[in-house]
Amino acid sequence: MNARCLLITLLFILSACGDVTYRYYTRINDDGTVFKRVIAEGDSSQVYKNPFSFDINEGWNLSYDKMIDKENGDTIFMAIAEKTFESVGAVNQSLYLSNDSTHKDNIKSELKSSFAWFYNFHEYTETYLQRFPFHHLSIDDYLNEEEYAYLFAGDTSCVETMTDLEKEAFDEQGELKFWKFMTASLGIEYFNLLNNYASANGKGALGGGDSLFVMQIFESSIEDGPELEELCQLMDKRLGSSWVSEAYCDDYFAEFERQIDDEVLLLNETEYFAEAETPGLIYDTNAVSIEGSKAKWHFKRGNFAYRDYSLILKYRTTNYWAFVVVGVLVIILVLSFILKRKT
Repeated sequence: MNARCLLITLLFILSACGDVTYRYYTRINDDGTVFKRVIAEGDSSQVYKNPFSFDINEGWNLSYDKMIDKENGDTIFMAIAEKTFESVGAVNQSLYLSNDSTHKDNIKSELKSSFAWFYNFHEYTETYLQRFPFHHLSIDDYLNEEEYAYLFAGDTSCVETMTDLEKEAFDEQGELKFWKFMTASLGIEYFNLLNNYASANGKGALGGGDSLFVMQIFESSIEDGPELEELCQLMDKRLGSSWVSEAYCDDYFAEFERQIDDEVLLLNETEYFAEAETPGLIYDTNAVSIEGSKAKWHFKRGNFAYRDYSLILKYRTTNYWAFVVVGVLVIILVLSFILKRKT
């Protein structure tokens, strides 16, 4: 089975598989503190073995609960982690991972504020960083919004009105574009590893022709290309050397091989529900719904498999003291004017 067929097979398998559901709740308080609640829902085997990406021993309050699913009568188990942080920066110390991993959610938050006398304007972003380990290329240069949503975010709305032939063509086009992104990313990573090894071991630097050779080999692997060991042998033949194969035998590419096996096909139907509550008026957001001062999102892990996915929330808080100051100034001016007229 070639890689593209494997992609479609995995899509069908994973779309039918259940997984942990995550619910992220954020409350931004007036004093700048931030309350976080993260709930992991699933069966007991998943929930009770620490389903969180962050270290719950760093001041998180952990509790467990369960409920009955009204639709099918199943018992849903919940692990609930709660913590109040002194600032958004402190949140990042817990949820943003400096040692990134495709097996963990890596979330980076930011709060920007600007003063405008009567009001303060704030922009809060919560970005779920892409899980794909190689950041050399942007998948947006390969897939359009509909193709990405269909392949990785479980959104089938774009094919609902298509005929079978149109849907088949759409599938093939999207798969081909994705594998071009994938093989190009792998080719760049492999070439960079080669250059790093050559630099560290006194070998001659590789040139543009060598880079083109590597990219062509990886592109051919869309259908059926060489294994990594064979590729190293081909590089030695091109360079008239043996150091590439020797590096392979010394396990220099072991981590790269592991990433190819474990971290490139990130197909997962895990669902996320996020909710953010602000101390002011929400005036702009990419949330799916707003209820008063709360914004809500619903997305899947595929949304941030191959690119960052950001929750954006803009809100306004009122500086009541500014109104008081202006009111006092107005009163003083009025009184001054009246006193001058009397004199």
